[in-house]
Amino acid sequence: EEEEKEKDNNYTKPSTMEVDDEESFEYAVKLHLQDPEENEFSSEMGFNLIRGLWGKYSEHKEGFILVNFPRNEEDLSMMMEKLLVPDMVLNFTLSKHIALRRILEKKFKQFQDERDEKQRARDDMKKKQVEVRLERRKKFNEEQQKKREAFEANIASRREQGEEIDDEEEDEYEEEEYEEEDADGDDEEEEPLETDAEGKQRLIGEVSALHDDVLETTSTMADSVKIEHNLINITINANHGASRVFATVSKMLRPVLDDRDALFDCLYHPRVGVAEGLIDNGTCLSSFAFGTWDPVEVYKGHASQPTLSTRYPAVYRSRVYYFRTKENRASFTANPRIYLHPHSSAISPLTPPASLHAFVVGPPKSGKTTLCNWMCDRFNAPLMSFPLVLNAFADTRRETELGKRIRNALQSGGVVPLTVMYDAVKVAMTFPKYLARGFVFDMEVTTLDLFKIILPLLDKFAVIQMCLSERKCIQRGQQKKNGSPLDAEPEMDSIDVIEGQYKLFENCIAPLRSYCVEELRNWCEVDATKSKWFCARAAEGVCERVLKTASACEAQGMKDLPQPIFWSCIPTSTIREKLSPFNFFCPVRWVDHKELVKTPLIETSCAATYRGVVYKMAGFHEYELFLRDPDVYADHVAPVDIPHHVSEDKLNFLFPSKMAFGGFCVVTYVRGYKRFEALVPGQMQFVAVYKNQYFSMKSEEAMEEFLMNPYKYDTIPLPAKVPVSISSVNVATMSMTNYMDHSVSQAVTKAMTAVGLKRPKYPFIASSSSAQLYLATFLKANNIGASEVLRRKWQKKLKSFEEQGDILHYVATEAPAMFDDEQPLDLQRKMDTLFALKQRISASK
Repeated sequence: EEEEKEKDNNYTKPSTMEVDDEESFEYAVKLHLQDPEENEFSSEMGFNLIRGLWGKYSEHKEGFILVNFPRNEEDLSMMMEKLLVPDMVLNFTLSKHIALRRILEKKFKQFQDERDEKQRARDDMKKKQVEVRLERRKKFNEEQQKKREAFEANIASRREQGEEIDDEEEDEYEEEEYEEEDADGDDEEEEPLETDAEGKQRLIGEVSALHDDVLETTSTMADSVKIEHNLINITINANHGASRVFATVSKMLRPVLDDRDALFDCLYHPRVGVAEGLIDNGTCLSSFAFGTWDPVEVYKGHASQPTLSTRYPAVYRSRVYYFRTKENRASFTANPRIYLHPHSSAISPLTPPASLHAFVVGPPKSGKTTLCNWMCDRFNAPLMSFPLVLNAFADTRRETELGKRIRNALQSGGVVPLTVMYDAVKVAMTFPKYLARGFVFDMEVTTLDLFKIILPLLDKFAVIQMCLSERKCIQRGQQKKNGSPLDAEPEMDSIDVIEGQYKLFENCIAPLRSYCVEELRNWCEVDATKSKWFCARAAEGVCERVLKTASACEAQGMKDLPQPIFWSCIPTSTIREKLSPFNFFCPVRWVDHKELVKTPLIETSCAATYRGVVYKMAGFHEYELFLRDPDVYADHVAPVDIPHHVSEDKLNFLFPSKMAFGGFCVVTYVRGYKRFEALVPGQMQFVAVYKNQYFSMKSEEAMEEFLMNPYKYDTIPLPAKVPVSISSVNVATMSMTNYMDHSVSQAVTKAMTAVGLKRPKYPFIASSSSAQLYLATFLKANNIGASEVLRRKWQKKLKSFEEQGDILHYVATEAPAMFDDEQPLDLQRKMDTLFALKQRISASK
């Protein structure tokens, strides 16, 4: 402490510009913290403090927030001179009345506490002064008492010595009067403390003055930030709640945090003609990687075809990029690097574009055409339908043999044969616009024969059915017919026509639906009673899955990697022929865990083709593991001995084969830690064969566990001590006494025991009849062979029988109370019930 004092005495206060020394800087900060009014925090001190934080957080690629700094233009100029440039400056504005509402209550409470503390201090001081005065008076009285006693003792001693004392001398003693000594400041009037109204008015003035000073300083500094230093200055209205202000701040900071790499990137949004002119003049170049593809759509994996219709260009680093929507261009402008950086879901620029092939089927008035038009606009694919195909052959391909046949049929007023129409559709699929961009087929009527003809031409496609009942179809047709009387072309919307079209659709669609669901697994149903938005979103999800599968197959195929077969429309028979040696079992679960997990044939969401062989996985986790390293699982040896379930009907033909493990459930035995109590006999309906041995299990769960891990249980030895086997007996071949003993004896015994314990006595019925009724009702209520509903019904009857049987005992016990003043509340109700039972029994007799 002495060294510190000596150091303080010898230390001279540094000037504002002499804080470069670290020791001097720390001491200057220390003095400021001790006495902020005497030692101000200078701009140079703030710069030295912030410079350390700037370097510290920059090394860790982190950031920080400076609150209430820079305080003025001097602080801001110092930061800019030292090249400490912030990303942005947030300026919070607050109305004066809001500031008073938020601050005044707290300050007023603080003022009241301080005032009360001062009042308590004054009261304590006055109390101490009174105590001091009393103590002084007490001491004065004691001294006067001692002086009087000394005077009287002197008089008495003089009289004893024979000295004569006159009365005047005896009365000569006079007591001194007590004089109050004024304490310091006692006579001074105390300054009165402020009242609540005076204090509140003073605080309002202080807060208002402070608000005006801060507002003037911040407004001046905001202008300097924006005009002189060209920094990002964002003004935020802090009058709202904390959650709203925080949401606003998060929104303002998102471009700095999420799109930080693109802070200094410059993009321009020219018109299409200007962008093409820049390319023609050689000022800019077209993007080599994307061409006319939308980079944002490619990044999201939604791109189906290059943008050919409406385009929104943007120029970035002398490259021109095109976008489908303004929203995509705005996303690209915020941070173009994330869309140009290689991404796993982006379509490689060297990969052929995936084209959409979708068929929309449904009954009349189900909204097929509306949905097809929306899909064509969304995925930039041309529309195809039977009228469009026939018109194309009749107009542009009239010289071909197929065109002549179609033209002759149309000119003669007849109907184009189905075989000619199918051939026209098959040829139309080879048109350049359909080959390059795919199509959306609006199919009014279709058959399975047409799909079998066009199946070799298509690799991956989806069939979307608009589901609508016949009543709804007729209702929509009548509404359209009645609501549009001025249509240029009359439509056949009568009830008979719609009914005929609906029946034709149902007859044609049934075999097609069965074929697509079982063989191609590309059938999707959309509820046409929903809104257009719902139908469009459902169809969009299906088309995006098809495009994503097609793109992934193309990209994975070029890299010799596994290709997904979900939505690939590979026939189920082809999948069965190309199955791997693992067959329907998951290779990942076998290689990693030695588990035999069987997958269903029709489920292909977790299946992939690799080297021309189909592998089926048990789940998405196993599917991801297989895609990461397919050689580990494809080159592994497949299991040879596969267990399978044996039905109960086939067990009769296995004689004289015996059950392995003594007929006990080996799974239950192992799970029960191989204890004697865990030896449970197996059931005949849960038998599995493995390595020519038959194992019976207790339950279906145990059988599934054995089929999954047979190698864990087939080598378990049977213990020497086993329970005695109990063979089943056919009770139908027994005598009546033995039959009753083996079947219903236990139930009858329980019922008779209940009769003996309960001793039921139903009112106005003999005891024997009451016992018989109770016995029959008890057997009905506890019949394990009856349904649950029937048992509950008889259980209610049994409960009611018992309550009615207890009425006699209750009335006999409580009847004398009828003549007392205080009788039971339910006695009269019991009596009424008793007489009602009497009347009912008399009526039944």
